Amino acid sequence: KKVKAAPKKVAKKAVKKVVNKTAKKVVAKKVKKVVKKVVAKKAKVAKKVSAAAKKRVAAAKKRDVAAKKKAIVQKKKIAALKKKAAKAALIKRRAAVLRKKT
Repeated sequence: KKVKAAPKKVAKKAVKKVVNKTAKKVVAKKVKKVVKKVVAKKAKVAKKVSAAAKKRVAAAKKRDVAAKKKAIVQKKKIAALKKKAAKAALIKRRAAVLRKKT
């Protein structure tokens, strides 16, 4: 013969099971909520950071563009000066040749 557990014990065990299950569910839900909150906060912070980073990148780009423009202007100026110098040298040479001839 198998000895059956007392009905009171069986009832207690069943109640315990149900309570544990619901407790687990509740805890899981709470954990999920907390995790969601934390994730949301981190995302917000990240967004703020990324906005700041974007601003910095934009500023750097602007600086870069300005520097490039400046460099181009400088190159043109230098080229013009070189041309002028070349012309001056040519004129000097011509003048020297003329002086020698006379």
